[in-house]
Amino acid sequence: MPRGRKRSVVDAFKIKHKSDSFDGYRRISSDIRNALLNDTQWNFNILNLERISENHALSHLGTKIFERWKIHETLKCSMDLITRWFDEIEVHYHAVNPYHNATHAADVLQATSFFLDCPTVAHYVQETHATALLIAAAVHDLDHPGRGNAFLINTQQPLALLYNDQSVLENHHIALAFQLTLQSTNNINIFAGLTREEFAALRQATVEMVLATDMSRHFEYLTKFQQVVSNLKDNEENENNVSLTICRMLIKCADIANPTREWELCEKWAMRIVEEYFDQ
Repeated sequence: MPRGRKRSVVDAFKIKHKSDSFDGYRRISSDIRNALLNDTQWNFNILNLERISENHALSHLGTKIFERWKIHETLKCSMDLITRWFDEIEVHYHAVNPYHNATHAADVLQATSFFLDCPTVAHYVQETHATALLIAAAVHDLDHPGRGNAFLINTQQPLALLYNDQSVLENHHIALAFQLTLQSTNNINIFAGLTREEFAALRQATVEMVLATDMSRHFEYLTKFQQVVSNLKDNEENENNVSLTICRMLIKCADIANPTREWELCEKWAMRIVEEYFDQ
């Protein structure tokens, strides 16, 4: 590894090695275990897991993905704490939403993990950013009200007023995620083992990634991404910016990836989002 270069995902997991054990952290039925078997594949059926787990796809799949990527080692916490964190995060998604619910978060998390498994991508993504990216995917629509930013702004909802009409939902999702995590009474602070500097870097990256899911700023982020990847050799000295820019694009792609799934899943997701849009 070049002198001074931060560890990429490839470097990190040559040392830590990914794991597929998923034993001892969460008691699950054989049906749920079977539904999780091919979670590393693009044809993974998240809606089947939603049905079998009775709307607990995020906590089951999230725990498995975090364990496989050894996120608990990066965060210096236990897998039991990761499990409890996912339980708390999942509760704050609204199951009544046809589309923006915990299953959508699980779907985005699975797609994000799939993208990180690509060696070309992993070469440029730093370990801290990979961790932030998986966390961001899990919380990126937390407490979504089933209404879009335009609706909240046009009807002068409290959230729109709070965030001055700027990336209203995205700011709320990530703010609430950190509020819940750091609230002492919840006892789910997965960042407690990090130094102040480590936490600050991870927090900043996670915030930036969630904010990147605001589609009203899509072309702004796309332009930045194109500028970075078209000059990768020239950007070797600024590997932090390259890694962060790639991660912002990865979560954006994962967030809108369901149309690229198998037709059975694509169609069902399309019907869900149409139902939610027509309800506002």
